[in-house]
Amino acid sequence: MRGDAGQLGGLRWRSQRGVALITALLVVALVSIAAASMMERQQLDIRRTAQLLQSDQAFAYTIALEDFAAVMLLGLDQERDVDHFGEVWAGDIDAIRADQPQSQLKGMVLRSLIDADIAFEITDLQGRFHLNNLINREGEVVEAQRQMLLRLLRGLRLDDAEGEGWDGVEGLVARLLDWLDRDVDPRPGGAEDSDYLALSGGGSAAYRAANQPLSSLTELHLIRGFDAVVVGDGVALEGGEGESERGCSFDRPWVRRTVYQLLAPCLSALPPLVEGGVRPINVNTAAAPVLLALDDRLDRERAEQLAQQPPAVADALTDYGVALVAEEATFYKSVEAFLAEAPFVVSGDQDEANRKRNEALKPLLTVASEHFLLDSAVTVDRFRLQSQTLLWRDDQRVQVVGRAFGRL
Repeated sequence: MRGDAGQLGGLRWRSQRGVALITALLVVALVSIAAASMMERQQLDIRRTAQLLQSDQAFAYTIALEDFAAVMLLGLDQERDVDHFGEVWAGDIDAIRADQPQSQLKGMVLRSLIDADIAFEITDLQGRFHLNNLINREGEVVEAQRQMLLRLLRGLRLDDAEGEGWDGVEGLVARLLDWLDRDVDPRPGGAEDSDYLALSGGGSAAYRAANQPLSSLTELHLIRGFDAVVVGDGVALEGGEGESERGCSFDRPWVRRTVYQLLAPCLSALPPLVEGGVRPINVNTAAAPVLLALDDRLDRERAEQLAQQPPAVADALTDYGVALVAEEATFYKSVEAFLAEAPFVVSGDQDEANRKRNEALKPLLTVASEHFLLDSAVTVDRFRLQSQTLLWRDDQRVQVVGRAFGRL
């Protein structure tokens, strides 16, 4: 009996020792799981905090770039009544990088002490065709501006394009005018509320025509025809759909691009003038297709000859190191200087018709600009912030009119 009791006690002890071992293993497993969960949560918190810090830092750099752009636009060494590609704001700007001891700006050296990669570009929006000029204060179509837009579209060869949902430049302009005018009656080839309200279903939300000036160029995506994919002459592009290769140009290669992508570099949606009238185009910064749209006396070849180009830049040794210095820029000092070029030049009293056309064209032109677009991209570690800022400038200051984040 005693032997049996001893054996039972040994078995009980070994059984308890096994239970204790299993319990210990369970405790270790639970502690390991809890520790792993805590570490994972801590890593997420660290990553989230770093992301927030990087986003705040990128936003701060973006705001600082706006101040820097204002300094460039109010440069002390540039004329206030003429804007052209030879000014500092229009220069070639190297990206400001954290791994470079200094970054170069045309004629200047920026010593970079920041931990971010920054790239930005300033564009003169008054060198583009202003879509809000198409409608006057009374909501009526300005026929001269409509003809200019048609010449621009045809100069870019869109009248020869083909694609699903594309019915030609006349239809596109008609729908744009219906979007801008105040009535709800569609013109031939146009589209009004009834057309856009019928879009409900199939994942598309119905909406109405704005019947007011454009507030943003991206509003064109809502107008039927601007998102049509067209096929025309050219070579296939390597870049993504959002890229604007070569900007506004006759020789811009394209195959299977949307109408918006092709036209966006040539257009602006600046607010209408408070006092009425048309917003003039800066002939010093207008691309050749925009100049072609001004007058039917111009052809593509002459428009390219009249269009001013950014001056070439070269390395130069300065007291501050190597900087990019531009060659002497060519530009029109006045609208009269532009109209003194062929085919606008008036030879004598016998050319009275030409003189009258020049007088009608003169209010549509300028050599000074007020509205500029700051396009920037700031990268802090792995966080990237892209923004576009609309700037307005007068003789004294530069103000931010609007700001949008992301690629538009």
